[in-house]
Amino acid sequence: MAFTEKEIKIAVGGGGSGPLPIENELLNVTPNVWGITPIHDSGGHSGDIRSLELGILPPGDATNRMGIRIRNNPELRKLFTFRWKLPDNNHLNGHRPSNDLLAGAQMIAGSHSEAIKLLENAFSAHYIGRIFPASDDDVHLRAILEDGSFIDGEHKIDKRTNCEPPIKDIVFIDNKGEICVPNPNPEAIEAISMADIFVIPPSSWRTSNQPQLRTIRSAIVNNKIPVVCFCNAVTNYSETHGFSASDFARGVYSELGVMIDYFFVNMPNHKIPETYDEEKSYPVTPDGENCCQFAKHVYGLPLTTIRQINEKPTIRHDGKITTSLIMAIAQNKNLESAFAEHNIIPVRW
Repeated sequence: MAFTEKEIKIAVGGGGSGPLPIENELLNVTPNVWGITPIHDSGGHSGDIRSLELGILPPGDATNRMGIRIRNNPELRKLFTFRWKLPDNNHLNGHRPSNDLLAGAQMIAGSHSEAIKLLENAFSAHYIGRIFPASDDDVHLRAILEDGSFIDGEHKIDKRTNCEPPIKDIVFIDNKGEICVPNPNPEAIEAISMADIFVIPPSSWRTSNQPQLRTIRSAIVNNKIPVVCFCNAVTNYSETHGFSASDFARGVYSELGVMIDYFFVNMPNHKIPETYDEEKSYPVTPDGENCCQFAKHVYGLPLTTIRQINEKPTIRHDGKITTSLIMAIAQNKNLESAFAEHNIIPVRW
């Protein structure tokens, strides 16, 4: 693969599916795309693996991002991203064998970060970029609600069927239920310190971005590199019901303790699929003027497209547009060229 910008180094935070289209396109431009992954997932296949109580950290976020880094071998990539499609009552339905592979690698290598490294080395002939977990500590999430009650476990926080009382804060707990502070992974800290830019992609705020920023904040701030944040396109009923763009901006600002350099708000040029309304997931209000309290540069523009994922229309950030913006900022170029490339006239606040 011929890269146009080999030397640009980009660290991307977040978790779940939000970072994938952004990183996938960035990897067409530079091989130095470093995914910083969360370590507190407790639902789905990752939750099943954690329930074995072997100290294995949840593999799903890492394997998701490893899959898009397998570039020149379609069969291997398809195998790595394969999910079982079985009858609904089969416990394997929807699970990825690659999660079991990474879990087994941790049993051999001794830690989550070393397990990722083991597989990256094994696939090196077909693999670009790197993955670094934010921590190697075995921790879970606790959501503290406005009424003083709490919910333990990422999957229970994300899947609760109501939004009241709202979540007041997120803390980490150990396997005994005691509040703790995870130790940052030194290699993740080093990767951020070497990066030219740090990207906060759209991800679940309470169960991905907020706890991750809390773990690696010092590295981001101390490096004094541009921080680029792409605001979530829609709300999550259990976590961020009623959030506007400025609520997300305020949250990032509060975790970092410094102004966000660039904050991009989605102003879609497409309709929101009806399935989102059924899930009580609504477009984030683009109150860009209020975001200016928390970010130096705030832009509103169409950032998303609709994709069919598992036969369901799904909103995803456009990798080509986001990559153009990220690369322009990383190279200290005027954003006008990036807007012009995609025939976009942004709103500037």
